[in-house]
Amino acid sequence: MSEFSYALNELEHLKDFEEFRVISIGCGPAPDLMALEEFRHENELPIGLKYRGFDLNKYWTPIHHQIERYCQKAKQMNAKFYCEDAMEVFAQTDFPNANILVLQYVISHFHNTQQFNQLRQFFESIADNIISKMLRPSVVIIHDIN
Repeated sequence: MSEFSYALNELEHLKDFEEFRVISIGCGPAPDLMALEEFRHENELPIGLKYRGFDLNKYWTPIHHQIERYCQKAKQMNAKFYCEDAMEVFAQTDFPNANILVLQYVISHFHNTQQFNQLRQFFESIADNIISKMLRPSVVIIHDIN
């Protein structure tokens, strides 16, 4: 979460967003969501936060359920998690537009699973199915290995 917080504080124009509409691929335990909540609080931003997290690892499901319950009680927060391949979902569904796209350890995943040769196709799919449909202004944050 601290790494995301540092990154968010470098993005001054985020304070001008009317709402945070986040798509997070490889979300894990959603440290980006927590960092965005802290960013809103620290900057006294009275804006909503809609978060859609994707992670294929089913072990995160119980934590995702806890986060969803927390968000239901929190002010202007809505979170939903998907244990599905984000690219398949976006290719088949007209998913809500976002203004923040987060890729968490996606490059590492391709490297660790010996699928590095598929990375170009993945990023082309992201450009076609997500980035081209993002609201303006928007931001893409890649959190991964050096």
